[in-house]
Amino acid sequence: MEIAPENFGGVDPCLRDTSGSENSCSRRFGVIREPGGQPERPCVLLPDAAAALKDAVKFMKEENPDIEIMVVSSYRPPGHQQCLWVKKTSKGYKCNPYVCGPRDPRTRKRLPCKIYDLDDPRYAHIYDHCPHVNFRTVDVCAYDKTRVKMNRRNQMDLSIIEDCRKYKRKGNDLSEGWSYHPCCCRFVSWTGDFRNGSQRANKIFGKEAVEAQRIMIRSMRKAGFKDDAPGEWWHFRYYGNRK
Repeated sequence: MEIAPENFGGVDPCLRDTSGSENSCSRRFGVIREPGGQPERPCVLLPDAAAALKDAVKFMKEENPDIEIMVVSSYRPPGHQQCLWVKKTSKGYKCNPYVCGPRDPRTRKRLPCKIYDLDDPRYAHIYDHCPHVNFRTVDVCAYDKTRVKMNRRNQMDLSIIEDCRKYKRKGNDLSEGWSYHPCCCRFVSWTGDFRNGSQRANKIFGKEAVEAQRIMIRSMRKAGFKDDAPGEWWHFRYYGNRK
């Protein structure tokens, strides 16, 4: 089931593919919705998980009607998952230990670091165990639409937010003139974990932006999602146990 704007009050919750090396796999395995258009990430979940996500948004808005959710990643085709896991370099294959890799479907043992032909029946299901491949997992963040610039898609405009990976420390101070938002800073460790509360996160993003994430986390849990990936406050898996 596609996570469509008409099911979310007319707001498109799905972040479309953007430029940058981090999104090379998204561009390669994205869906082109219009002739001549740019690839977009598939934004689909199983119907029960999509319904639970809709419930989570309802719970969010009960706490703050101006908060919107942004789906950064949902279903990934196996080829997309493999693209994230392994790269071929001049020195051979290099695999990311922090990304879900292939397993033998029968023995559940991890497979060697290499690129597999996923059209070969022997390897067609080696990524089925990965959370994003099973249509039940989403990476999400939240924003207050009254406190950010919106784009033509009626989403938060990410073009004005600097890449958090470029953050440069000077003592314990933030770089002057830089703008940060949690939706752009998921994959860095220096922001702190929103689930436990973080004074550092408050300083970086402001209390309002941090509180938006905490409202989202509470709402996702209430809707039946589990944030069971250590250190990844944005990652939620739906097991079918809606409360």
